[in-house]
Amino acid sequence: MSKDSKSTLFDEGEYRILFQSNPQPMWVYDQETLAFLAVNDAAVAKYGYTEKEFLRMTIKDIRPEEDIPALLKNVAYVTEGLNNAGVWRHRKKDGSIIFVEITSHSLVFAGHKAKLVTAFDVTTRVKVEEARSLLEQAIAASNDVVFMTDVDGRINYVNEAFEKLYGYTRSEALGQTPRILKSGKLSPGFYQDFWARIRSGETFREEFINRTKDGRFATIESTIDPIKDRQSQTIGFIAIQKDITEYVETRRALNESELRFRTLANTTSAAIFTYSEKFTFANPAAESLTGYTSAELLNMNFWEVVHPDHRDLVRQRGEARLRGEQVSSQYEFKILRKDGESRWVDFAAGMFKPNGKAYAIGTAFDITERKLYEEELRNSERLYKDLVENSNEVTYLLDRHLQLAYVSPVIEEKTGYTQSELLGRQYVDIIHPDDVKAVKKQFRVALAGGTMKPAEFRFKTKSGQTLWVRASTIPLMKAGRLESIRGVAIDITEQKLATELLRASEERFRTLTETASSAIIIYQGDYLRYANRAAERLLGYSREELFSKKFWEIVHLDEQENVRQRGMARLRGENVAPNMEVRVMTKTGDLRWVDFTAAMIEYEGQPAVLGTAFDITGRKRAEEAIQQQLSELQRWYKTAQGRETRILELKSEVNALLQQAGKAPKYKSVLQVQTLNNPQQQRNINDEKD
Repeated sequence: MSKDSKSTLFDEGEYRILFQSNPQPMWVYDQETLAFLAVNDAAVAKYGYTEKEFLRMTIKDIRPEEDIPALLKNVAYVTEGLNNAGVWRHRKKDGSIIFVEITSHSLVFAGHKAKLVTAFDVTTRVKVEEARSLLEQAIAASNDVVFMTDVDGRINYVNEAFEKLYGYTRSEALGQTPRILKSGKLSPGFYQDFWARIRSGETFREEFINRTKDGRFATIESTIDPIKDRQSQTIGFIAIQKDITEYVETRRALNESELRFRTLANTTSAAIFTYSEKFTFANPAAESLTGYTSAELLNMNFWEVVHPDHRDLVRQRGEARLRGEQVSSQYEFKILRKDGESRWVDFAAGMFKPNGKAYAIGTAFDITERKLYEEELRNSERLYKDLVENSNEVTYLLDRHLQLAYVSPVIEEKTGYTQSELLGRQYVDIIHPDDVKAVKKQFRVALAGGTMKPAEFRFKTKSGQTLWVRASTIPLMKAGRLESIRGVAIDITEQKLATELLRASEERFRTLTETASSAIIIYQGDYLRYANRAAERLLGYSREELFSKKFWEIVHLDEQENVRQRGMARLRGENVAPNMEVRVMTKTGDLRWVDFTAAMIEYEGQPAVLGTAFDITGRKRAEEAIQQQLSELQRWYKTAQGRETRILELKSEVNALLQQAGKAPKYKSVLQVQTLNNPQQQRNINDEKD
């Protein structure tokens, strides 16, 4: 374009200042052809094109191809005068995209109907808004409870997980303090320490017992951080909480089941050992398991039977346990037998302190607690990083083609795949083959605009292992069309393992009791709570009939009060001899003798007694028969001794009479008699005279 053609607008100095020297990119374009008619220096600097290149282009050339239909629609309906077209995407010469806010004004330029355009770069603002929106969506979609308060503890934000867990709506919670969640289970000192620490700027990590709106108690794993402004002044607090009630209940149930199983195992010769650095006790089953005699084990440190691969771990944990430190009580490792054979054992340990000295008792079961993740949060960028980038949960974003557009870095820790290996791939590529069909069905629901429910499925790791996750997924729609899918996946592998171990432990307990030849019962309070098949056979009652009886009612009437007192004393924790021989009455009225052994356990969270009864009726009857025979023999001996003694006395009387008559004695004898109580009896009687 010639200099003359510009003169109608730009010859005067004031217009040069307003246009050519303006720090904001400006240009003039033809409303009919959309061709650039003039550009200022700021536009050249911002977009990277020279002025000559601009003048060979149209305004479509600086737009992404997908935005051109919207551009054409916009310019077709632009009104005369000043117009604010809003925020648009522009493409620079190097291909990078910037966001600009466009204002324009109609004018006539060199005989053309034209528009004078000013472009304000708002890229930073748009990205900040997108980041804030992404953060808000991440918090809202998180399975973790997130709520914020001001410095006085007034709640000013709660996410959807808060409403689901505690039952309070957003409007009910806002303006309240966290006191609405207090359960009364924690001491005032706990809360005083909590507020003192967070007000001093510390991060507070602890388990809480909170109360929901409907009165339920929930065990909560909580991290509370101060929120600070740019001057590092605390302006509020943020709490991130995870409901671990189910996990705690599973752990409690498993521990209770393990205790019952170990008590039963002890009565059925299971391997049991105790140690305080060195072994202090090992039963015959422990000898069989390790190949060492009991005498050899009592001269060994507890870690010496552990395989070298696991020896350091077991030693460190065992010594820490003896110091009273909190360590995992159940885990899995290998031992090395005396003959060199390696064996895996399921190990569980507990503490006891006779006379104040710490000892550990060991059996075998595995529960490995997963590590808790906690990160400090200070501002919106830190919150986003902690919730997404550094979270132990896998956060992911799928595009409309169900390809991974984003996945958080923790995916590498969980599956072995790096982010770069997964981006652009189909999401189902890392789903376990057996779960692909169900996951695809979920995605079809999302594609149709439906609501996706939380689902449990398995990831297939790079090494071929399996990782169980619980995923919550939210489809993001735009104009009735699926735009993307955002999701959060929580690792629940250990929870699944805990549930499976609980099931296996219960199965082992049932298998042992139901196949045992001895009668096994459990009573709690006054009544029987469990009886195995052998108990039914011994007593003649069905289990339902036994469960309606008090535990002493199956005993002979003469012994019921003694059995009741001993049983109730044992339930109170008093020291009662574990063994006794007692008579029981069967359903048909038969009398049976049993050798009864009892031990304390926990059953469904309450003290109970586990009893084992062996039928010794045959032995008792044999003992009675022997005693009767001994009594009869003793009576016979006494009768025989009396008769022989009388004969000797008569002979002595005859001799005495003969002597009085002046005649010689008829009998001469030597009598040696020992009592029946003497082991031997000797008698020597001389032959009679003629």
